[in-house]
Amino acid sequence: QRIDEAKARADKAGDAAPAPGGLEEGGPLVIGWFGMLRCRWSLEVLDQLTRARPGRFRVVLRGRPALDVMEDFHAVIDANPDLSFLGPYAWPGDLPDIYGGVDVAWLIDRYQAGANSDWLLPNRLYEGCLNGAVPVVLDGTEVAVTLADEVLEPAGAGDDDVDAAL
Repeated sequence: QRIDEAKARADKAGDAAPAPGGLEEGGPLVIGWFGMLRCRWSLEVLDQLTRARPGRFRVVLRGRPALDVMEDFHAVIDANPDLSFLGPYAWPGDLPDIYGGVDVAWLIDRYQAGANSDWLLPNRLYEGCLNGAVPVVLDGTEVAVTLADEVLEPAGAGDDDVDAAL
């Protein structure tokens, strides 16, 4: 039943439009990290990524940050012009707009690396895919395995053309 709930509703989802001002419009790649924000590793990686390539990436965060885990969450956001925290959202009504405003959805969670984080299938997997956001996952996790098994169609072993493989 894993991804079947999302597949059952996918027919109702409209065609995904490019993120306003995002990569397809010549802007930065817009990354969305939504939901329960509790992964310090993700915050650090996204902060480092945007600082290493200013203006190349923009990260939009929505949801509820776990301030007991990331006490400096707001300070990190405030110190980086390419990170934007837009607060909580109304579920499910806001999902089309928040996922429609990004190029990719950040699904990586290392909060409990080696345990729950390795085998969880987060709501943002279903929400993002249903609303047209390309998922960003970490290899070796259950969410990566699920996408590889059920959603992605790997290129054939003989494909030499990268564009055809994509």
